[in-house]
Amino acid sequence: SSQTQLTLTSAATFQMTGLQLEPGPVFTSFETRNYGAELAMCQRYYEHSYDAGIVPGTATYAGMSQFGLASLSSSSYLMRGTSFFRVAKRTAPTVNTYDSAGAIGKCNFPDTTTGKSTLVIYTTINSFSIEGYMSSPGTDCRMYYQWTATCEL
Repeated sequence: SSQTQLTLTSAATFQMTGLQLEPGPVFTSFETRNYGAELAMCQRYYEHSYDAGIVPGTATYAGMSQFGLASLSSSSYLMRGTSFFRVAKRTAPTVNTYDSAGAIGKCNFPDTTTGKSTLVIYTTINSFSIEGYMSSPGTDCRMYYQWTATCEL
């Protein structure tokens, strides 16, 4: 074990890599995991539809889930759909949806109309289902949405 003494100022930057913290005075052998295994373990607690590096609530179409039908004629639509998680969660998570403008609890319905409300009707450790309603949508009844799923400890 080696010790290093640092003198920091308010403008200092401190970076460490290759570090393993132990909960007590006994050292164990250094562990490494590949990115995929580490990501899958994290996704048991949190996952989202956004591309990697994109903060939830960001205004974007990239990664949006979609369901629905096009070219139908009706005075109103109630759409339901299910999204599946990449990794089973530790418990049924709390799910939030976002439209392409980044508004929480919303979706695009039809595909370019933002600000339409969604309702998460059930969640399991493997998926969630939502519904959305739009009156007078014309002939386009596709629903697009981003989502986050969290079951933090």
